[in-house]
Amino acid sequence: MANPRDVEVQKLLKKLAKAGPVKPPGEFGKTYDKTAPKRAEEDHDNQAFFKEMKRREF
Repeated sequence: MANPRDVEVQKLLKKLAKAGPVKPPGEFGKTYDKTAPKRAEEDHDNQAFFKEMKRREF
């Protein structure tokens, strides 16, 4: 006799398989201003800046 938990897990797996692949979340929120600079570039610059600031002592 199968464990009731195993049956539940099998049902959930079938349900998830029918749902299809999961989309990865986007990097950032929606940009409504088409003239705004790309956020990925800003993020890269900001990360480099803060990485350098962490190295410094004040």
